[in-house]
Amino acid sequence: MIAHTRPSTRNMLFAASVLALGLGLTACTPAASAPESGDKSSASPAASAAAPAGCEQAATIDSLVVKQVGAPTDDGLRAVAAAYQAAGDALHGGPAAPHEAAHTAAQLITQSVDDGAGAAVFEDPAYVQSATTLGKFVFDECGYGTVAITAKDFQFDGIPDEVPAGMTAVQLTNKGESPHVIEFSRIPDPATTTTQIMADLGAAMKSGLVQMVSGGAFSMPGSAGYTTVDLAPGRYLVTCMIPDSQN
Repeated sequence: MIAHTRPSTRNMLFAASVLALGLGLTACTPAASAPESGDKSSASPAASAAAPAGCEQAATIDSLVVKQVGAPTDDGLRAVAAAYQAAGDALHGGPAAPHEAAHTAAQLITQSVDDGAGAAVFEDPAYVQSATTLGKFVFDECGYGTVAITAKDFQFDGIPDEVPAGMTAVQLTNKGESPHVIEFSRIPDPATTTTQIMADLGAAMKSGLVQMVSGGAFSMPGSAGYTTVDLAPGRYLVTCMIPDSQN
């Protein structure tokens, strides 16, 4: 997937991204395709002036959550809780559901730190529901560019070949039989080939050949998840890193 690539190089760059998307070895290996009928994809790169209060605060939470993946700390988790609290405060007087969801998420994370449970809160159904409610608000109401993607087992449908750079709200609808997550990683060096990346994806991520920019939208079968990601111009690898339970 490309964010604001020049038309003269778009086809070549997207072809490389498709190869990267198609050769993953995880349970959720994605494949790019045209959006399904009814998929929502718009090209607004920034929130409109009429966007509800709280959009900016809510949209930045995912960038904090991703920093807690793999190596969570109490201070980091409290920072996430504070971001949810700020979003809830900004939404005061606005839509009730996202306002309450933001405060609930803040309380759950704070309690998890106090109890010593740490990042386990991110698997708490109450937290997942709160995060989903707030994510849907950002997707539906904030005026950012939007991309609606459908996850099926071993396949993503609806990934566009090019999107405007900037804040982008992503909806992941799971029509498969397994849990799915969608994660975005930027390929910073134009000279990096998909052969280099896919030879050892884990090593490519550790070395910086690809750089994760979003913790991703998670969804269980029959549900939808949301994430908001700030896309700088360039090429992106889109992955699902949930291991194959059969391996």
